[in-house]
Amino acid sequence: MHSERRSSPRVPVSVTVTYRVDGHEREGTYRVESVNVSEGGVFVATDVPLGLGTEVHLEFHLPNQSESIQASGRIVWYGRAETAGGGMVLGKGIQFTDCTERCRQHLATYVAQYQRS
Repeated sequence: MHSERRSSPRVPVSVTVTYRVDGHEREGTYRVESVNVSEGGVFVATDVPLGLGTEVHLEFHLPNQSESIQASGRIVWYGRAETAGGGMVLGKGIQFTDCTERCRQHLATYVAQYQRS
């Protein structure tokens, strides 16, 4: 079971996330849907068997933002998360390990806008 250790709030968002895994038996590029996002990471719906600590490279567009988010991260938990529609989905929590200041600003702006609406 996952313990709560988030340092920033997560907000629901369903966008296509492309993530690449290098140097792993499951090496390749995958397209999945996000469930939620924060300044520190993203949860994606996937059943691809990647273990904790697996490094990934991500790219996705947040709603109403023209610039893509490009970051590196690592899988820090897996399990089920609630979707915006109230259902549950199996997936992986990815913590950003390399996200530029501009990347973090885009994430912070999106989270703040969502929380105000």
